[in-house]
Formats: sequence, structure tokens, C-alpha cells
Amino acid sequence: MTTETREALDSTQAFSLSQLLIALMKGPIYADKHAPLWESLLSGSCRAEAVDYLKVLGLQLYVDDAEGYAFLRQDPFEDEPNPPPRLIQRRSLSFPVSVLCLTLRQWLLEHDTRGGEVRAIIERRQIRDEMALFVPQTGSEAKFDEAIDRYIRRSEELGLLKPLKDDPQRFEIQRITKALVNAEWLGDLSARLEEYKAHADSIG
Repeated sequence: MTTETREALDSTQAFSLSQLLIALMKGPIYADKHAPLWESLLSGSCRAEAVDYLKVLGLQLYVDDAEGYAFLRQDPFEDEPNPPPRLIQRRSLSFPVSVLCLTLRQWLLEHDTRGGEVRAIIERRQIRDEMALFVPQTGSEAKFDEAIDRYIRRSEELGLLKPLKDDPQRFEIQRITKALVNAEWLGDLSARLEEYKAHADSIG
């Protein structure tokens, strides 16, 4: 291999790593949506370099090869006397959106337990019916429906829901929901949902 060829390969690898890191800083990447980046991530050397680079910034690379997604997490520095600034800000979620996140995680768990279809599909009316158990309806039906649509859009922004192209009233629960709404964030799912329902009953 000539020096020119080696330098060209090094330059290509550096470019791929830069693209991968920049994309991850912007949000999750998916095997089906970001095929070139995903191929770079599957490269052992590129992934190792990405992990080393991100570690310096206090970030962790989370990759699920089987489900086909990757995203960044902030290293926990709560116990350190002088923790570095956070590059990934914590997202403050409203009570209803928190309920919807937990509910989607529960639906995905139940779907995986049943087996069968790979994709977990849910209809808007199912979301509305479930949310009505925890979020008291104040005002007209139209205003309640507008609120449900806001919660759904927020869940889409978080990467948990994706509307079907042929039917915008139906949504696919994204597999990344299992990692984003994880055990640490979730706690005891059933107990928390019961707390939310009790809260809704107390103000309903």
C-alpha cells in the first residue's frame, strides 16, 4: 500500500467518524433511516474510536445492534465534586406526556410478550382512551382532543412514536422506547401508573 493510498484511507475513516459523531450529537441514528452512518457504526474500529472520543466528553454510546438504533447518554457525575457541564440536557416532561411515555413502554412490553408482528402499532383512539384514565378531561371534547394531539406530537419529537404514512391515525411505537424509557427512568411501571391514576382521580 502506497503512502498516498494509506493517507486517503485515513482521511476517509476520519470523515466517517466525524459524520457519525455529529449525527449522534444531533439525536439517535437508526439502521433503516441512516444506512451509511449505521454501516460506519458497525465497523469495530470506528465504533471504538467513537466510544473513546465520546468518553472524553463525558458521553456514553448506547448501541442496540439487534433493534438497529444508537444514541448518546450523559455519564452520571452526580457524586463528583466538580462535575463537567452537561452536553445532553435533561428533558422536562409534563405530567400527561410522562403518562403517555410510560403507557407506550407498557404497550411495547405487552406486544413483545405476545409475539407475532414485529412492529407494535397503536391507534390514536387507543391512546385517547388510555390517556382519559389518567388525565382528567376539563372543557370540551374538542379541547381534550387537541391536548391528546399535542401529547402525541411531543412523543413523536422524543422519538417514541412514528405515524404510519398510509394512515396518520395509527402509529408505530419505536423500538428505541425500550432504551429511552428504561428501568432507571421508569422505576416500577405498574406502581407509577397507579400513582398517576390516583393523582388524576384526586383532581378530576
